Amino acid sequence: MRLKLFPENILERLALLSGRLPEPLLELYFSMGISSTLIAGLRLNIFELVKSGKNTWEEIVRETGSNPEGIRTLLDALNGFGYLKKKGDRYLLTRKTEKWILGDFIESYLLMADIKDRFANLEEVIKRGGKSDFHDNKNPEFWEHYLIGIYKFSKIASKEVAFRLRMKRGGGRVLDLGGGHGLYTATLLKMNRRLQGVILDLPEACKIGKRIVKIEGVENRVRFLEGDMREIEWGGGYDLVLFFNIIHIFTEEENIILLKRAREVLNEGGRIAILDSEFPDKEDLSAVAGFNQLLFYLINNSRVFNESRIKKWVEVAGYRRIRRSRLLTVPMTLFLTAQK
Repeated sequence: MRLKLFPENILERLALLSGRLPEPLLELYFSMGISSTLIAGLRLNIFELVKSGKNTWEEIVRETGSNPEGIRTLLDALNGFGYLKKKGDRYLLTRKTEKWILGDFIESYLLMADIKDRFANLEEVIKRGGKSDFHDNKNPEFWEHYLIGIYKFSKIASKEVAFRLRMKRGGGRVLDLGGGHGLYTATLLKMNRRLQGVILDLPEACKIGKRIVKIEGVENRVRFLEGDMREIEWGGGYDLVLFFNIIHIFTEEENIILLKRAREVLNEGGRIAILDSEFPDKEDLSAVAGFNQLLFYLINNSRVFNESRIKKWVEVAGYRRIRRSRLLTVPMTLFLTAQK
């Protein structure tokens, strides 16, 4: 999946086909504009105001307390990028804005805005080396954006993932490592009413996760373990252990230790499931793989590991029947299962 320049008329198409336009420069120009404009619109609550009917330039200036010309230029940019449309003196939501920005994903966009702020120091981090850990942040507002944002985004794939991991009707226990928002566990539990869940994550994440599992209606079947998964006890007697979006946080040595610990707490025949960013075993990367590698280095001083390397760890940890599946809802991810 890549962002590409898309001509809006025949002259622009001919200019691109001529090979005489500096495409990388235009990609930089427009990507900078799209992300900055969209974030400003979100943080100034422009889309909610338009939805509520306060959608003239004057009304938006008054409600946001902003500079009139500043708001005019922002509204024009949002219109140009296709997030708003204009009818007379009023601004209206486009279909994609109504569906994808004001739907379930508003917190996911705010999370992306928080992450974009980190890129202001990218050159310095690259020159001096990464040191920060995204998860050391103690700001409650950060964790609210982070967990709720991931929770809402995970709804895209949670039902497909749960279907592929469906458990026997006899019940069982699932351990969700670093699964703070709780959606994957909750979805599994709703598919099997006799299943019990344990979610292990940092205290800041568990605080929000407890709210989410209550929203999902499974709070009576979920227990939270608070702490660093590398340091606290996990319990035992599990039939499934989830490693969802945590492999890229840890080093190779730490991941092997965690995989071995998971095997120790699994019942015989129990499974692990790994869901993480895809990093293909080839020289040229996709845009998603390349960017995620940079992103995780910036925010966690960590990296994405390729599929063959992760499979090797799983083998070293003593698992069998290692299988890779393709998820239709999020095809740019790695989804592995293995059995004790």
